[in-house]
Amino acid sequence: MTPAEFESGVNNILDSTKPKGVDGSKGITKAIFKQIVVFFKNLLDAAQTAATAAINAASSAGYKGLTSSTSLAIATGSKTFTTNKDAANTAFTAGQRVRIVNSSAITNFFEGVITSFTGTTMVVSVDLIGGSGTNASWSILVGGEKSNVSGTANYLLKFISGTSAGNSMIKEVAGIVSVNEANHDSSSIMQVEGTLSAKELALKPTAINSGVYTFIKTMTHLFEGSWIFQAGGGSSSFGGGLRLFGHSHATKPGSVTAGISAGSGGKFRVNNWGTGDGTDVFSVNGNDGSTYNNTGVYGTISDIRLKENVLPATPKLQKLLKVDVVTFNLIDQELRQIGVIADQLEEVFPGLIEIDETSEEKFKQVKFSVFLPIIIKSIQELNQNYLAEVDLLKEELSSSNARIDELINRLDQANI
Repeated sequence: MTPAEFESGVNNILDSTKPKGVDGSKGITKAIFKQIVVFFKNLLDAAQTAATAAINAASSAGYKGLTSSTSLAIATGSKTFTTNKDAANTAFTAGQRVRIVNSSAITNFFEGVITSFTGTTMVVSVDLIGGSGTNASWSILVGGEKSNVSGTANYLLKFISGTSAGNSMIKEVAGIVSVNEANHDSSSIMQVEGTLSAKELALKPTAINSGVYTFIKTMTHLFEGSWIFQAGGGSSSFGGGLRLFGHSHATKPGSVTAGISAGSGGKFRVNNWGTGDGTDVFSVNGNDGSTYNNTGVYGTISDIRLKENVLPATPKLQKLLKVDVVTFNLIDQELRQIGVIADQLEEVFPGLIEIDETSEEKFKQVKFSVFLPIIIKSIQELNQNYLAEVDLLKEELSSSNARIDELINRLDQANI
């Protein structure tokens, strides 16, 4: 039967509208159908025979029953076995990997590659062992290919190539994970040396007053419940910077928030952390927002190279005199303070008011730093007014002195 006849016959069998006759184009006979069935049966039988032969190849007589009674201690290196069968009567050949197992304790074994097998002498280069001791009853089996894997304890393996593996940068010891960290620090839960980037990174101490996470390996003093981030090392050879960045878009403001729970006296602190707790050079009180520094000096960039359209300021004294200075305390707080009311100040100096667009309440804020040039301008105006008044008084005094002198002269002339 040709492939064309086979295809035509099958199509006609599946087509119920075609008449079934002796003509292949209209149907097939029972004899041709029988040939089709026999064709498929022979095809399946041949496939099964080939599969069975492949499965049984490794366990065929050529690989079965090879033993040795050579007494050998478990160790790597070149090992010579006297076998119960001649090499010609087995399928084992040089270059093949074998596993030689102790007949009474399979945990005792050699594994390696046959370097030679002549007569009943088999020499094996052993590169993998199990168990210990000396044994004299061995079963020689086909061994699997040895994985080309090497590495150091406690390191996660990675593929170096398609057939070999080695150490990755991830190390784990007693539940402590480090990345690219040569000197593993047992005081940290996780250590990262280098750049750590993530779409979203959440760090959380395991328990309050005890969890400490640090990304450095030479931390000598840790604080309870602290997060410690350090850029650079403790040597003059290493410097570094730590940056927190909140990016703003046209419709979505960005911010960086440092939160301190009220009532505990906590601070947002910048200090020269050398020993112990360090000395604060700048701090913000967590209870009331008071700001402190060591020198009382605050500055802003004011270089002429950055400015344009520089003009003398208009008079400010009369406006400044309209600003009400009041004492007050914030709602639910007892601390008395002195200051101004943003709503009233806005009527006089609207440019000193800023709306906090990041808050739902849109609270008004005062730009107190801008008060300084306004005060300076007002002092200058006071000084000008004072000097003008002094000059006027001098003129009046000079005029009065001239009149007195004239009167004295007239009295002298009158001999009074």
